[in-house]
Amino acid sequence: MIGWGHTWWMAAVVALLLFADEPAAADSWTVTQKATIGSPTILAQGDNQGSTQAINAIMLGDGGTVVKATQTVEVAGGLTLSQARGSGSRQAGNLVEAGTITEALQTLSARATTIVQTAAGHDNWQALNMANATGGGGGIGSIGQTATVESLNFALAGGEGNRQAGNLVTGSSAGSWITQALTCSGTVTYAGNFVIGGSNNLQAGNAVFGGATATTVSQKFWANSVLVESLPETDGADNIKAANYLETGHE
Repeated sequence: MIGWGHTWWMAAVVALLLFADEPAAADSWTVTQKATIGSPTILAQGDNQGSTQAINAIMLGDGGTVVKATQTVEVAGGLTLSQARGSGSRQAGNLVEAGTITEALQTLSARATTIVQTAAGHDNWQALNMANATGGGGGIGSIGQTATVESLNFALAGGEGNRQAGNLVTGSSAGSWITQALTCSGTVTYAGNFVIGGSNNLQAGNAVFGGATATTVSQKFWANSVLVESLPETDGADNIKAANYLETGHE
């Protein structure tokens, strides 16, 4: 669900889908989506398994190809992405997921922004802009992601394998060209209210997973200030907080 009952309706109304006149195949798409929202927006997930929430979403199977995606989210107020426990769920302002993503451009702007997990979950991902290539032989061609916010607060409550990011790309392959930019005019805060007591959790302004030889990655992080508030970890291991993060070799 999305808080502020009229918000989802507004996003649906203004979302614009433009498909290629002659797609290469039934599962190849060229898509443009734009959502303009005039009030604070909340995406909230509870104890979900494999659930997806997004303002703009393009989701194809492992055999599908996104030829070109252009996604824009403009929120006049604040934006909150909130998850509880569960596993394998995704939340994003802009989301594109397919076996092959040939080209995608994702842009999001909002005011005070919060990305929070309030209970320990596993393999849950949250990002303002998210691109996931799921196909074994497909991968990613070109991705451009831009997020502009007034403030950004990351908060985790344990679990394992969770990812929180301003911009997130997963499944990049050899030859991928990825550009990410996060701009915060105020403060970026990491784990403001919760202890990271789990393992292999990530919080990052920009993050790329699956980078391989010949992958070109440009990551830019700008904030007026950065604050790390996490309490002492008791059982945590291999948790990462970063402005920019690149992990190679796997998804």
